[in-house]
Amino acid sequence: MRSKRRTREPHQRYWGIDKNLIHLVSILVLGIAILIGLRYMNNSKLPATPKAPPPRQPTKLSKKLWEVFGSPRGKGLKATQNILAGQMILLEKPIIKLPSEPDRSAQAQLLFEKLSSLSDADRAEYFSLWNTVTGFPEDISQEQRLRGLALNIFESNAIRGSDRSAAVYKNAARINHSCRPNAVYHYRSDLGVLTIQAVEDIPTGEEILAPYFDASVRTREDRQKYLREAYSFDCQCEICSGNEAKVDESDRRRARLSNLTSVLVSWSDEKAEPEDAIAAIEEALRLLQEENYHASVGVWMANAATISAAHQDQDGVKHWARRAALQYIIETGRDSPEVAAMATILKEPNRTMSWGQRDARKLNIAEPMSPI
Repeated sequence: MRSKRRTREPHQRYWGIDKNLIHLVSILVLGIAILIGLRYMNNSKLPATPKAPPPRQPTKLSKKLWEVFGSPRGKGLKATQNILAGQMILLEKPIIKLPSEPDRSAQAQLLFEKLSSLSDADRAEYFSLWNTVTGFPEDISQEQRLRGLALNIFESNAIRGSDRSAAVYKNAARINHSCRPNAVYHYRSDLGVLTIQAVEDIPTGEEILAPYFDASVRTREDRQKYLREAYSFDCQCEICSGNEAKVDESDRRRARLSNLTSVLVSWSDEKAEPEDAIAAIEEALRLLQEENYHASVGVWMANAATISAAHQDQDGVKHWARRAALQYIIETGRDSPEVAAMATILKEPNRTMSWGQRDARKLNIAEPMSPI
């Protein structure tokens, strides 16, 4: 069955992130301070890198790097030329955007109103997107059928933004899922656009694949169960369809990554030492490198910078903020707010809101690693 990203149904997912991962996303409220709660945001430059422009407008795409193609899974996007890690693949405004709305009937009404205001071309594009509708009861009207189809398409294709919205993008909606992706979604709430960033080199002709959730902390059995329940398909990606020995090895790493997140939660709850939290992050980065998983890596480094700032370790803050900045250039783009935030921390580590919230300590830093 065609794989698509779906929005929330209250009993099984939280706008694309299952409940077991909510705690991870909120691991460090302090960490959010690094990204959006800085007292003095000034878009300063990164050491040893060209000065990044203010995050007002992402770099424009000089030419189209992809094309839609048909596959056994339905439609997808593939590279029409070699794409390098860190390169922006797609920048797109939504054709439909809705606020978070737990009431499906209210959401359906708002959706139908927005669809009515679309151009004929955009409306046709919307209704051409993948859906899971297999039929309707015979006793409902044509309008009810159309509303039901419209809502199903939205739930099957919408991507959540960081501003508590969900939106459908006619090209990004074609991107299929992989548990070992070569690209990531990045929503720019400051601009109201979605970008797709390559997190590894993508050769000409290779399919562009992005994760519909954080697959790095789930075993194959857990991923398959979640995807089946939340998105109605069985994943046949590279890692899920590999031989059992490789799957077992991957499961061991991903299960360990899940366990390591609990160390960060414990530190956030003041139940773990910062040295243990930093060691957990360093181990997680090694495992991600072994797993060849390049999505959602920057957040681990940013969390390490948060921990270092809380314990007033200026050298640690600079070390981890620099690594996070370099990784965020790949995951979010050089002109993103995430990169600007890390640049600010590099210049003034003690300006973060998390600075000094715990006892002062000098945390050990392992040998620097190249960005993943």
